[in-house]
Amino acid sequence: MDIQAAVKKFHQLGASFPQNQHLLVAVGRCEEAQGKNAESLAALQRVRVIDPHNLSGMDSYGSLLMLRNVLGELNRLAHV
Repeated sequence: MDIQAAVKKFHQLGASFPQNQHLLVAVGRCEEAQGKNAESLAALQRVRVIDPHNLSGMDSYGSLLMLRNVLGELNRLAHV
């Protein structure tokens, strides 16, 4: 299955399970792999809102924050 098809399936599942962190992390990682950094960042930010202590996908989130030079949020991520 290609990444675009996977993202589509994850979004379909996300309609039924909008608070599912695993789906959001998967979407974020797939979007990042496609170079869709804004979409990836949005998905991973939702994970942080749902559970600020979640570590899954936060390596990608940190990388995206660094790319966008969002140092305040990157600092908060590092000190959770």
